[in-house]
Amino acid sequence: KLYSGINEGILVLDELESSSIAIDDTIIAIGSNQLSTIVDNEEQYNIRVGGVEAEAFKIEENGATVPNKIGIKPKGANIQFASGANQGITITRKVILGSGDNKYELENIFVYKNAISIVGSINLDGITMFPTAGEVGSVIEFTRNNFPQEKYDIYFIENLNDPSLYTEANKGKRFQFASVEGRAVISVEVPNIDTGTYHIVFTNANSQENGIVRRYVLDQQFTVIGVSAKPSIEAVQPNRAPALTPTDVEITGYLFTKPNIPGLSISGTDITEVKNVDGTLQHLDYGKGKLTLTGKEEDKIDVKVTREYRVSIGQPLAIKNFTFDPNSTSDPNTFELTTEVIDIDSEMKVDVVIDVITTMVAIDDNGNPKVDKDPITIRHKIVRSNGFTYYPSTESPEVTEVSPYTIPIEEVGTKHYLASSLDELLVSIKGRNFLVTRYIGEDGREKIRYPRIEIGGTIIDPNLDGEPGIHAGVYKPLSFDVMRGNTIVDGTEGNDVGDRIVFRLKAGHAEEQGFPIINPDGNYIRINNPIRGSKEPSNTFHRFDNMINFKIIEINEFPVIDDVRPSLVSMDGGEGITITGSNLRTGAEVYIDNEKVNNINISGDNKTITFIAPPGKQPGETQLQVINPEGGIATHPFTYTTTYTQPGLTLINPKEGTMGTLVNMRGSNFLPPDPTVVVDNINDINEFLMYRLIGTRVQMDGHDINQYNIGSNGQIELTPFTSDSGKNPKDSIFITDNNEITLGDSFDNVILYDEVNNKFYRIHRNIQNQYSIEDGLGNRYDIRIRNGKIQSIRGSNIYDLDQSTKGILELKDSNNNTYKTLKAYTPFLIEEKDGFHKITGNRVQFIDSSTLLFEVPNLSRSPWTGAGLYDVTVVNPDTKSVTLKDAFNYYSLPRTTPKVIDMVPEEGPESGGNRLRLYAPDEE
Repeated sequence: KLYSGINEGILVLDELESSSIAIDDTIIAIGSNQLSTIVDNEEQYNIRVGGVEAEAFKIEENGATVPNKIGIKPKGANIQFASGANQGITITRKVILGSGDNKYELENIFVYKNAISIVGSINLDGITMFPTAGEVGSVIEFTRNNFPQEKYDIYFIENLNDPSLYTEANKGKRFQFASVEGRAVISVEVPNIDTGTYHIVFTNANSQENGIVRRYVLDQQFTVIGVSAKPSIEAVQPNRAPALTPTDVEITGYLFTKPNIPGLSISGTDITEVKNVDGTLQHLDYGKGKLTLTGKEEDKIDVKVTREYRVSIGQPLAIKNFTFDPNSTSDPNTFELTTEVIDIDSEMKVDVVIDVITTMVAIDDNGNPKVDKDPITIRHKIVRSNGFTYYPSTESPEVTEVSPYTIPIEEVGTKHYLASSLDELLVSIKGRNFLVTRYIGEDGREKIRYPRIEIGGTIIDPNLDGEPGIHAGVYKPLSFDVMRGNTIVDGTEGNDVGDRIVFRLKAGHAEEQGFPIINPDGNYIRINNPIRGSKEPSNTFHRFDNMINFKIIEINEFPVIDDVRPSLVSMDGGEGITITGSNLRTGAEVYIDNEKVNNINISGDNKTITFIAPPGKQPGETQLQVINPEGGIATHPFTYTTTYTQPGLTLINPKEGTMGTLVNMRGSNFLPPDPTVVVDNINDINEFLMYRLIGTRVQMDGHDINQYNIGSNGQIELTPFTSDSGKNPKDSIFITDNNEITLGDSFDNVILYDEVNNKFYRIHRNIQNQYSIEDGLGNRYDIRIRNGKIQSIRGSNIYDLDQSTKGILELKDSNNNTYKTLKAYTPFLIEEKDGFHKITGNRVQFIDSSTLLFEVPNLSRSPWTGAGLYDVTVVNPDTKSVTLKDAFNYYSLPRTTPKVIDMVPEEGPESGGNRLRLYAPDEE
């Protein structure tokens, strides 16, 4: 009985209000109804939390003590609980019981194991959270001047008093730490949790393994909302830009203006205001709406809704314009921006990012913001990864070789020029990173910029306006191309950097045309690339030494080229080429397109070089050069062409004859003159285009039977055949004979040219002997006699022909206004006969694609050898040919001279088929 009742008055502690508290928080304990009396008898009790002595105090609610609650705090000033998980609470009661000799001390110890977790604090005051609402998977950014550490665990917690919620599932994903514009930014993705409002809790890193030792709870909460239709980027155009050239860019997409936020409804019209803020972002005001993020009607609040957009393409860019269609359900949108200068050395891919920030501010009945409600911000970050490429605004060129290395020059007074015997010189520079770019000029048209080059102290600029020659001390070349392999670099995307520059310079010292050598001792060249997308050159002229040698060469050391046969070959090469001339010295080298030709043979008399044509790099005219060992150079045009038509030749009739014999050729794929040719300069037409204007040609023993107008460069030239050009034709182009139209003398050998529209026309005669003028593209003018006048008719349009100047057609409308002027040109030899000029050089007449007529020339003259058998060849403009061996037997003089005195009948139907009888004198 001595110890009976020793448990009487013991206060029972049932639970804690929170089993997890911050290090400076108070523990709230709940127990029996007399729990608060522990404070009244504090001398009997000793309380320890972990290893820290504590004391109890009463809890008051509504002005009254709550008997079953006490608070527990560290005992003493400036004392804190020790942080740690699952700490025990020990309550010890000591009381003296009994009396007299039966007094004893009763000590009760109550231990509550793993009762409390005390978490240390992290000082993170001053954090800004953005946004304050978002979907699962959206990104939240926390910004502060700095963070004590760079790693934290961040939890989304509904109930701070429930430590069981600190799970991996509630922890933010994809933690990142960065420094942005001098401030520290931590970002995480919202984990896969239910919609609702959550406390954001920062804890020590690795809290799942080591427990939560420290934490910080943000004052502001984050709201997880349901999934909505997100904005999307459809296209970025263009998706590349030079780094130093501001470039206009359009980003198109969908759903950038529809709010699409679960629980939000907009009142009235969707958008009440659109404005640009400081040129950096676009601002949309939706007016008023109602919002419930819980989905419960009773939680609805009135809000004012706005939306902002920020766009970044590697760096933030100003939005120049934002367009949308408020009436479209798909909500198409377009952002217009201009890139800014960015300094890079190599190509850089960047993300295209559009930040869509929706802000909802709670308002009262008067539309004023509620001060007790934090604004809700929702961010949609739309990213197109690597969606845009910045590339260097220029390239640093490199040079490995200049051809020719030795360039002949001549001294004129105190000045130096390219040797005048060259006429013109083709120069090539090999290397890499030769840049060609395109830009939009002030007139809105696309233009091309090429590199500038300095050789001999003179700057060569192909970008100059005007004719080739000197312009204010800078030289515009005759031609200029940048190549990559065999492809012309045109400045388009993917084709703007080359490995070879090829240009032509005018030789001699003609005023403002010949290329001047200011520094003949300079063995260097310099190259200045343009800036991409701009008309401006880059800042640097890159210098390359020991690349070139200017040399005054004695005139007797120059080779002379009289002829190159053939000078038009297919791109495949393989044809035998013969150069004839003089002073073609032993040791001379041959270059075509500035590439050395191997395996050449030089005759012992130094008059002939033979070789097999190498494959071409590009269809078109280039230059053949013969370079003597002393450095003297002779040049000749050389043309490569793409082949596309293989002619056929089945028979010729007759197979023998003398000069003037008319021969009929039968075959296939014969070609008439092609007026669809387009030229830059009618006085400078390359060999392939000229042959297209001529059509299929005929050769005998490999020599063309036609005679041509040959220019100073050894090439065929078009010559005007008009009275105003001094050629004095006998007739006009079209003449009338017995009310029928026929061609004037020699005009069956001309091509007509419209100088204004830069177009050619050919004269065509059908089987009814009716004439027309056609351009080969479907545009035809029929020539007819109407009311005694020669007229041209096209559809419903009728034009009178004015031929007051022979060789020129003027088409005049009903008001006598000139609609079109056509001028006659010919590539064939013109000679004066009987006081008039006649075209005598053409001996081939195109009948149709399977029939040609040709007149046998005098084969007793060079280059032919007189009487005997001759190969007959037809050659199409693209060099495709076919030959009949020993097909024609030529006699120097006719064996007999036939005479015809009558023919019966003298006329017949167009369809032909009549038998004709020819009558000779009786004695024959």
